[in-house]
Amino acid sequence: SLTGGAATAGLRRSLEGAIVDVSQSGAYGKLDPPTARAALAKVNQSISSLTTAGSAGADVATLIALLQQVAASLQAV
Repeated sequence: SLTGGAATAGLRRSLEGAIVDVSQSGAYGKLDPPTARAALAKVNQSISSLTTAGSAGADVATLIALLQQVAASLQAV
């Protein structure tokens, strides 16, 4: 992959601080709206960066699709 390490690092940065804790019962906690908005901004930045990489020939369509799904979920918070 042309962007292998960079894409992984970008995704990690995008989701940093937005990881939902899983309780013993397996139930997911909810993100508070300010945290969700901050995470959404980071995800959107990553989508933009990946789109640029895709324009340069990198195969990032799957990563973009995944991040778009994450963004849609964050918008629902």
